[in-house]
Amino acid sequence: MNRKKYKYYKLYSLEKNFLIKLIKFVKLFLIIIILIFFFISYNINNLIKFNKLNIINKNDYIQLDDKNRIYFKMSNLTYLLSNKYNAIEFNYYISFYDNEYKLIKPSDLTLFNNVHIICNIISNNKTSIIFLAKIYKNKQFNCIQYINIYQKFQLGIKIYIKNKPYNKTIFFAKNNNIDYNILKFKNDNYFNPLLINKEYLILNKNINEGEINQNISDNLKFKKIYLEKPIFLTLTNSSLKENIWKYKKIYYTYFCFCKGANCFYYNISKECKYRFYLNIIDENKSLYNKTDYLLADFFFAGTSSDDAFPIFEEMIKQNMNAHYMDEKKSLYNRFCSQERHCLKIIQVINRNIYIDGDFLEKYLDLILRLKAVIAGGEFHSFKNIFKYIDYITLIILNLFLIFFYIIFYMI
Repeated sequence: MNRKKYKYYKLYSLEKNFLIKLIKFVKLFLIIIILIFFFISYNINNLIKFNKLNIINKNDYIQLDDKNRIYFKMSNLTYLLSNKYNAIEFNYYISFYDNEYKLIKPSDLTLFNNVHIICNIISNNKTSIIFLAKIYKNKQFNCIQYINIYQKFQLGIKIYIKNKPYNKTIFFAKNNNIDYNILKFKNDNYFNPLLINKEYLILNKNINEGEINQNISDNLKFKKIYLEKPIFLTLTNSSLKENIWKYKKIYYTYFCFCKGANCFYYNISKECKYRFYLNIIDENKSLYNKTDYLLADFFFAGTSSDDAFPIFEEMIKQNMNAHYMDEKKSLYNRFCSQERHCLKIIQVINRNIYIDGDFLEKYLDLILRLKAVIAGGEFHSFKNIFKYIDYITLIILNLFLIFFYIIFYMI
């Protein structure tokens, strides 16, 4: 073979070897891509089974009356687990929509429709636990639950409509869709009791030292009202007395819950719901700009409205976001007769003057927008929360202040 032919033969061999290697590389690359695709698809499908209501299903609704329905969907179910600490945290969201498929705020769902949402879990021993749903950015209800690994369960919600014979339970998920070996869902540190308890001890220490030194911040004063030491026993395995509502902090989450067959929404203890909603307010306090004012005198129909009411009237004239709390129907008719959903007058019904858990649930949106509370009388609650919430200014009126504020708002 002459030199020229040898040169071409060698070049051909090199090209051939290169092509063979390239084909092998492409095949290997495709195999890897396919494996990754199936791995991701498996994990995604694993959650899609939970999140099957990613779009509104028109068959999932609450019939309020002959004309009005409320639609709902579950979405974004996620979980974290720890084999070391034998625990799983489940997290899922429930959204509600009106007839035109517009999102309904959780607070509006209660205030204007008398609909209440309760999270629900049934464990392998058929024990039923219901607990109040947290509120995420006043857009969705959020159910968080802790259970033990490999424990059988069903996750869902209960729907109550006040003053109607309606009590519906919907289950969204079961344990048989969980893969306990997916690495991205494992996190031992997240469930470490020492780390969680350390956070609590630091916060509690700051509160105690602030009180001793008399320089405790308003933020810490507010946290103290709902603060609870964390426990690390799941609700389903707790030995607490059944059929009684309890307020507890489990891992990172505050719960107002009831365990047993005779637990009902309408017998929630007042303190349980009250402290639970204080935590929700604290978690969402930066959600809105502070633009609103709540005013009140002595609430009842037979009492005079001499102190805060004139200020309220002047603020309304100046198109300020003012709200007045009172029992008088004449005031509601005067300021709200032309509005479907009116909050200029916060109605006191049947002398229910307490700022309790029910009030916080219904008027959560308003409370998160409050800039100041102006009182000619006294707000009744377990503690005057308007004195403790750090972003709200509480003004107790006297004759000097009445004169000052009337002059100020007339300028």
